[in-house]
Amino acid sequence: MIELLFWLAWAILFIAALAILVGVITVYKHGTIKGLYITFSGIIVLAISALVMTIACGIP
Repeated sequence: MIELLFWLAWAILFIAALAILVGVITVYKHGTIKGLYITFSGIIVLAISALVMTIACGIP
């Protein structure tokens, strides 16, 4: 179960990085507020990934 959480955290991290990248490119190309929403959503998902990784690895 712990190993599943570990790999899930890495998958969530990849999705968060992709969302941040897409958001930044959207802001750069179009200059819309939609890109900021995507970027901030990616940052929130990045925090969730850190929480899942902490749960999977344990707090020392």
